[in-house]
Amino acid sequence: MKVLFGTATVMDLNDLHSTVDKIQRKEDDTVHSLNQQVTYLKQLDETVRFNYQAITNLSDTLKGTALKAQDGFQEVTSRITTNSMSIEAAAVIRQLEFALTQFEISNDELIDAMQYQYVHLGRTPLNLVRPTALRELLNNITVILPEEYELIVGLCPNNAYLYYEVIQATMLADVQSFKLLLHVPLKTVDRQLELYKMVVLPMRILNNAYAQFEIGNEYFGINLLQHSYLTLLRWMF
Repeated sequence: MKVLFGTATVMDLNDLHSTVDKIQRKEDDTVHSLNQQVTYLKQLDETVRFNYQAITNLSDTLKGTALKAQDGFQEVTSRITTNSMSIEAAAVIRQLEFALTQFEISNDELIDAMQYQYVHLGRTPLNLVRPTALRELLNNITVILPEEYELIVGLCPNNAYLYYEVIQATMLADVQSFKLLLHVPLKTVDRQLELYKMVVLPMRILNNAYAQFEIGNEYFGINLLQHSYLTLLRWMF
């Protein structure tokens, strides 16, 4: 107002200069603050970039670790599978070794039995033939027998032991195989006998004297047709 309506004094100029100085200082402070904010923004941007790069590196490291872990797991799985197969193979080998040992033992027993029978009895044991095979063999024999001939007893399982006792066997061998010859006893109607044992009783001939006949054969047999008979000793049957 003094400028517009009058001449400015030195005091007025000093006040003006003081006000301008204050404005200048505030402007400097504002510029300094803006520079500091720009510096902070730059540091923040660098920090963000560094953290991003660190996170990227960490992600790559984790991916590599996961892939290595997966490869390691697959290798462990493969080793476990291989070990399992090895254990199963070892078990099979042990079973085969046990079966081979049993076969060797059975073969040795068979050879010993054959040698014993040849040396002491002159014939092969019929135990080499299983009961089912023997029954089938005898059944085939009955088909080709003449009408008047038949087996000594029926072929029921309870009679199997009788054939093992009465059938004689002989072993023939060549360079390729063994052949077993069986001597099977047969019977006919007119040769079937009912066996009796004769018991000789003493006979009184005087008051205090008795006599008794002495016979040579204590057994005799009468055929089923009752047309003939014969006398026998105990060792003959």
